[in-house]
Amino acid sequence: MKRLACVLIGLTAVPCTALAQRAVQDKTALQALALFEHTCLPYAGMAGDLRMLAASKQMVPVPAATAAAFLGGEPGMAFWANTPDVKMVLVSNDSGACRIIMDHGDKTNVEQALQDYFTSLGILPAEIDQKVSPDGKARQSLWLASFHERSWLISVTTHAHSEAPNGLPTLILLATSQKRVGPQP
Repeated sequence: MKRLACVLIGLTAVPCTALAQRAVQDKTALQALALFEHTCLPYAGMAGDLRMLAASKQMVPVPAATAAAFLGGEPGMAFWANTPDVKMVLVSNDSGACRIIMDHGDKTNVEQALQDYFTSLGILPAEIDQKVSPDGKARQSLWLASFHERSWLISVTTHAHSEAPNGLPTLILLATSQKRVGPQP
């Protein structure tokens, strides 16, 4: 598998899996996926290890008063993960849930980049549900993906807001670790 280096949020020279070969050309979607690929996917369910990674990469913790808004009432920590193209926060809940929150993002592009990434690994994620809020401003897709002993529930959620560039909604990528059920590949 071709590997290349990308510069992201102070994680200099992070290897990003075949970004150049991905069909999605949306920079913010690819940046969010790169962060998700190197934080939430390998560290979902391991809050302590994720926080040690964030510290080792010198990610700046979000002040407690501000972090509370990102944590949604759950205990945990949040770290700034901005790039020149998009403001992002890495959220690590004590429960092990890991989220990337973007100030704006295209849900279709992020989902396609996520599918391309899993396909490049030989993983076929299964979409299990789609939800839309009654007012139509929030949309959520739920996916299951498994690889050897790891299994994830992945949520891609958008919330419309008027301050977003180009009218794009806030986008949240969430990964939680699931107990693997069924035969191992």
